[in-house]
Parts: sequence; C-alpha cells; structure tokens
Amino acid sequence: MDYTIKNLKEVEDMAAAQGLGEVQEARFAHGDLEAEQTGISLQRVKPGKRHAIAHRHKTAEEVYVVISGSGRIKLDDRVEEIGPLDAIRVGPAVTRSFEAGEDGLELLAVHPNVIVKLSGQGTFVHRVDEELIRLVVDTTLTLFGPERCMFGSNFPIESIWTDFASLVSTWVRVLSDYPVQARRDVLARTARRVYALAD
Repeated sequence: MDYTIKNLKEVEDMAAAQGLGEVQEARFAHGDLEAEQTGISLQRVKPGKRHAIAHRHKTAEEVYVVISGSGRIKLDDRVEEIGPLDAIRVGPAVTRSFEAGEDGLELLAVHPNVIVKLSGQGTFVHRVDEELIRLVVDTTLTLFGPERCMFGSNFPIESIWTDFASLVSTWVRVLSDYPVQARRDVLARTARRVYALAD
C-alpha cells in the first residue's frame, strides 16, 4: 500500500534554520510524506509576532486552517481576525501574511506540491552575485522548504559572464549555512525526484 505517516513536530523547522525562530516555525512536510501532488506545512507564529515574509503565488491556491490560538491575516490591504478552526482559502495573486495574538497562532497550510527551480539569478545583473543568490535562496527555502527547491542554471547564457564551476562554487558557499540534508535536496535530491533520475 502507498501511504506515509509523519508527526509534523518531527519535521525540520525551516524558520529556525533561517534564523527566524524568534518569530515563527515553518515545518514543510511534503518531502517527509513523500507527497507528489500536495503539500502541507505546520506554521506557528509566536505570540504578538508577525510572519517574517509575506508572500503570494503565480498559480497555486492555498488553504490555511487555524489549529489553535488567534490573530490576524493580512490579505493584500485587508486585515481579517482569525481563530480556531477558521479555514481561509487564498487565491494565488493575493499577498498573505499572519500576525499572532497574545496566545500565538498555529496553522496548517495545504497547497499543491510546487517545485521551485532556482536559476538565472545573474541574468539581469550579468555576474555571479553571491548576496543576490543568498537572498533568493534564503527567501525561497523559508517559503517552500529545501525538498521543494532545486538548483538550476541558465547555461549557456550565463557563460557570457561566468563559468559553470564558479557558479556552482558560489551556490555551495551560500548553502553551507544549511543542514547537510537541505544542501543535498537543493543540489541533487529534488531534481532526482522530480525528473525521476537514477541515484
């Protein structure tokens, strides 16, 4: 039979891994669950704190369910009060962020299993910009988790301003702050899974 059981408390907290542990927790379970078409994450916002990063999507609709606590959700310029068992559907183009009340806010987020290919950061600046790559990597891994992200390149276009070895070595430096499993996901395992490549 094809199933997986995983306690969400055992899933790696990507917010803590990114230095955002004072504000929130973000546990993306799709990789741990070996989910191919859906994603789920456990989000906790600490009492009186706001999500570190507001976000929206190009095509993915999300549903959030408040498990415990209370707070507010900001949807573009509109703010709504939310509490236990409130379910919130958010369309792709709507920017969303959460703020916890005095008792904190715990949510489940359900979304399609989106994979992010991280490539072309140098296309518009015409160089390998380590700080730009770091900003993109930190933001994307916090939002999606490493098991939904994969390294990519725009070669041969990028060969106008760099060589492949320099690009890869920059990525390795940027990812060196992450746990080994996260580095392996971004640099190899996610692509192997998505493209069904042999190990």
